[in-house]
Order: sequence, then C-alpha cells, then structure tokens
Amino acid sequence: FVSELATQLALLVAEKSDVQSALNYLFVAYQANPYNQLAYTKFQELQNSRGETLPPEAKILHQRNMLTVNPYDLDTAIRYGDMLQQVQIYDVAAKAYEYAAELYHYLYPGKALPDEILHPWLLSCYNADRLETKCLAVAEAHRNPKRFNLLLESVAGKTLIRLEQVEKGKRVLETAAQKAESLISAGQSSVVYPEYLAWFNSFVAEQPEKALAWSNQAYQDDPNRPGVEAIFAYALAANGQNDLAQKYAEPQKDTDQIALLTMAIIQLSNEQKQEALDSLKATVEMAPETFVAHKAIELLKEQGSDYIPSLSPESLQEVLQQEYKFGSTPEFTEPEKRFSAKLLFNGSDFLYGADFPARLVIENTSSEPLIISDEGLLSGRLRVDAVL
Repeated sequence: FVSELATQLALLVAEKSDVQSALNYLFVAYQANPYNQLAYTKFQELQNSRGETLPPEAKILHQRNMLTVNPYDLDTAIRYGDMLQQVQIYDVAAKAYEYAAELYHYLYPGKALPDEILHPWLLSCYNADRLETKCLAVAEAHRNPKRFNLLLESVAGKTLIRLEQVEKGKRVLETAAQKAESLISAGQSSVVYPEYLAWFNSFVAEQPEKALAWSNQAYQDDPNRPGVEAIFAYALAANGQNDLAQKYAEPQKDTDQIALLTMAIIQLSNEQKQEALDSLKATVEMAPETFVAHKAIELLKEQGSDYIPSLSPESLQEVLQQEYKFGSTPEFTEPEKRFSAKLLFNGSDFLYGADFPARLVIENTSSEPLIISDEGLLSGRLRVDAVL
C-alpha cells in the first residue's frame, strides 16, 4: 500500500514539474516494493530527463525481479540473459538462457529453439569458465538436420580446439565451411548468405583471402543487406586495402562492431596507436561475447595493452549473489508446481438465496516469492466456475 501510494504521489508532483520530489517518492515506492514496475519505469524516465542513468547493477536486479513477478514471460527471461552477457557474467547468463530455453519449450512444445535464445546461450557457455562440456552438449542437442547453423558449428569447433581436441575441432569447422558453401552453390541463400562465410573466414577460420572473396560476393548480391558493407570493409582491411575499407567502415563505426574493429585496424596501420586502442576497447564493450570481440582483445594484447572491463563482472556477480539467496537465476518450474489454489467452504449444502462465505487459499510451493500484481503470473483477479 505504501508503495502504491508513493507512486501516485510521485505522478502527481511530476505533473507539476517537481522532478526531485517525484524521484524521492518513487525511491520510497521502489524501496517498499522492489516489484513495482511503474515506480521503476517512471524513476528511470525522470532520471533520463535530467541526463542521469541508473547503475547497471540496478537495471540487472530489476530485470531479475521482473522474472520473479512473471516467471513465464519469455521476453523478460531473454532480456535478463542479454543484460548479464553484456556485463560479462557469462556463467549466470548461460543459466538465464537455459531458463529461457526451458520456458520456450514449455510455451511452444515441439518447436525448434530460435536463434535469439540458442546463439547467446552457446556464446555464454563458450565464454564462461569451465562450461566447455555444457557448450558442446547444447550444440549437440540443438543441431537441426533441416536447418544448418553456422554459428553453432563454429562454437562447437572452437570449443573442441580449446579442449585440446584440435583435429576433431578442425574437422567440425572444415565440415561446416563445406556445408555452407554447398548450400550457397545450391541456391539456398535463405539458409546461408555469402556474408556468413565471410564472417566465418574472418573470425573463426581466419583465412583473409577467402573472407574477401565471400564478402565481395555478398556485396555484389546486395550491398544493402544488414552487415554486408561492414564485413566487406573488414575483409578489405585484413587484405591491406585500407583506403577502400575506410570508405565502407567509417559511416557505420558507431553502430556496427565489425566496422569499428575495421577502423581500429586502419588506425593501427596509420600509426594512430592511442586511437586504435580506444577503438579496440570500444569494439569489445559493444558485444563482448562475440568472436569479433575476441579478435579485438587479441589485437590489444599484440599492442601490449590488456583489456579490462569497464564494469567488474566479479563485483556485479557478488551483488546478485547477496540479493538472491536461492540463486541469481531461478530454476524453471511449471505453474502447477509453483503454487496451489483452493476454494474452501464451510459445509457442502447451501440454501438458495443465502450467502455462503468462502476462503481462497493460495500456497506458494516454490523457493521463489509468489508476487500478486497486474504484471504478474497472478494478477489478483479471480474466476469461479460453479455448477448449479
């Protein structure tokens, strides 16, 4: 009640442009109820209006809270994983994506796991400490004979090489490249585009000449397809054609990770070392889980500079562990195992027209809190079906 009241007071004073008082009320509202979505959203909106932002740990904690509010909201589960991956807490991110995968299979039984869950799950396992076996298990479980997945095979091959199964890993990568090439030759470009092979030969197999050939084919096919110009620019730079590479990379360096990495390579060739180091670090921060980021880190080391994350993953993970005693990511539980509901009456026979008081008993049978709210699994509305 305190939280709801403070939220309404905040909305009222915000209408009078008293931003600081509104923020104070919203802070009270959120402290009283950390599952208050409206208070959080409005607080963030008012902070943004003053050019301020919430710290990353606050955003992550809120997203975790929203997963508690409605554990069956797939978008919430995926966003939680995305946030963890961005701040490089890969082991927890891997669990979050595993949760999202279990939820997806519960909501859509029999359907193949979409790439928006599978790809970040694989990359989180690949980047986490001591999750190589899990990474291979995920790849094996989600190989689809009807739909070739180049990133899955790339992660599987690189993981085997990391586990010192070098020959087996190389065979997986070679087979993947051959399969992708055959699909393109057969005209199945809806499955594998030439730029996919340009990416593969740039960051997985690291064969610059092949990368240039495939990126050139992609550019000839459709230069406006997302990512085509960026990978073409990178392949040009990797083959020493810096002037032409800069023409394609520079306009996209603020939004495309590969384009930014290309600009870093060009800056290194022009002996602009500090600018190049800044660009390489920004490349990693843009999407630290990718093979593109790994290449940027490799180039940083070659220049005698270590990559240090702007946010400490260890500190953020400690905050999560302190906040959630049952785990930073919940265990997936089906609704019927999460709570039970009973409607109890005093007796079983009732006179026509007379009141018959009833008690609703909802029991939480899981280790997670059971939140009743408008956004939650239980919104507070009741429906009783009666047979007369």
